[in-house]
Amino acid sequence: MSLSICNRRATVLGILSSGCSSSIDISDCFTLSLTSNANKELDIRDPPFPTPRQRVEFRSLTEADGSTFKYTWKHYLHSGVSTSDHFFHLMQVFSTGNGGPVVTLDARSGTAAIQDYARSCSDTRCPAIPLSSFTDRVTHHTMTVTYGPNGKLHYVVSDAGSGDTLLSYSVTGAMGKSGS
Repeated sequence: MSLSICNRRATVLGILSSGCSSSIDISDCFTLSLTSNANKELDIRDPPFPTPRQRVEFRSLTEADGSTFKYTWKHYLHSGVSTSDHFFHLMQVFSTGNGGPVVTLDARSGTAAIQDYARSCSDTRCPAIPLSSFTDRVTHHTMTVTYGPNGKLHYVVSDAGSGDTLLSYSVTGAMGKSGS
């Protein structure tokens, strides 16, 4: 897996290199790669995950309930990345207080799809597009999130070149406890 993302406050150990190829128009670019060998580069935590896993993660500090933040970044996902029916988070709003994701953008079963863990996607109409509409292009992500039980989220993924919206998702209500 190869993932390119722009984030000025990135700290990653071992799998990070500076710069992207000239065909990817992202300044201050970092390229992160994991091996295709699922038995290598495993994140083993204390306490451990039920199963060790590979991960690439840019994470904010844990934020207080009621605090609002706006995040923007650019992202490039190569079309050679495969999917399965298991989760592969491209983005997640995480609740440290609840110990899990609240809303994610996943590459799963050939799609780029929003998954909402706090609400039913049949009620909120979580958007999805074919993964081929997401890969091999620079995408621009804008997310405004208010963390906590009375939170809200507005998340837009657009084509960085044309500005066309690829996915948009807005919800109010539970956004976890102590978010990141």
